[in-house]
Amino acid sequence: LNMHTNIRDLAWLSAKGVVVEKPSFDTQAIAPALNGGVTEGLSLKKLCVSHCDFSPTYLHNGGNDAFYTLLVFLRMCQVDTDSCAEFNRLNSR
Repeated sequence: LNMHTNIRDLAWLSAKGVVVEKPSFDTQAIAPALNGGVTEGLSLKKLCVSHCDFSPTYLHNGGNDAFYTLLVFLRMCQVDTDSCAEFNRLNSR
């Protein structure tokens, strides 16, 4: 499970009765380790720019935020998303 600023997401899920037992990966928490300890400017938009070389559009739409968070997470893990045709099709929208 990956999220951006997972404390809010986990609180919301908990309020709905969803218990997350497995570890979650928070792109905002991971970013300082990859950015020399910098803890400011870790918005999803800025992480898209710094890790994916593009400025996302239509943020704060659940579907878009989920996709951008997944993309940032995969790039942080150095997964080659360029080799996945379906991922490229979704990313070109």
